Amino acid sequence: MHGNDTLFRQFFNERKVYKFSKIIFVSNESKIDFMDYYPALSYKCLVCNNLVDYNQILDLSSENIDEEKSSSKILLNVGRHDEHQKKLSRLINVCKRLVSDGFNFKLWLIGDGPDHKQYLDQIEELGLQEYIQVLVPKSNPYPYYKNADAFVMTSDYEGFPVVYVESMTFGLPIITTIPVSDDSLNINNYAMIVEKDEESIYNAVKQFLCNGFTIKEKFNPEEFNRNILSKLEKLFDGVNL
Repeated sequence: MHGNDTLFRQFFNERKVYKFSKIIFVSNESKIDFMDYYPALSYKCLVCNNLVDYNQILDLSSENIDEEKSSSKILLNVGRHDEHQKKLSRLINVCKRLVSDGFNFKLWLIGDGPDHKQYLDQIEELGLQEYIQVLVPKSNPYPYYKNADAFVMTSDYEGFPVVYVESMTFGLPIITTIPVSDDSLNINNYAMIVEKDEESIYNAVKQFLCNGFTIKEKFNPEEFNRNILSKLEKLFDGVNL
């Protein structure tokens, strides 16, 4: 859960957490983690996602990129290159299997982190340089969302991934190992949720490459923001949520 339980408690105790009137989390998962340590404060805890600046995201997506859209499907992953959490080795191994099966696709891995070189070495060892492009972190990743065909996440754990909302803003199907329990949206309308193992990820990506994936409901970022603002207004008005 947390790398150091003592530091976790120390952080909140120093801030006199017991005196807080409300404790707001940006994901249900982080709320649950907190309540494992402070169950007596559960009645003060509530979840409120971050707002999405969808107009800026869409404007920035018009920027030109060197990597052009190709006739093959493009898979995208944006995030920190940290194997302990992100488990991108699973996705790289899945790509090797798909190549062996004769599939033609591209994977864009955008990010950096402590295991960046490990992933570069793995890609080279498996001979996947033609299929996987590892791109340094981008100040503007949105043109890549715009040009991709699906977002793939293979993490062991996350809070509420911002990349979900970014992907949904572009109508991008999501293949992920991370379900989210949130009353602001039903992720199952936008994603294929799979188990946290290579076989499940392989089957889902293969299914997408063969048959595509139909998003069940068009994401409405305005409504998403309205729901968040409504929660905040009720909170400041003293309404129990």
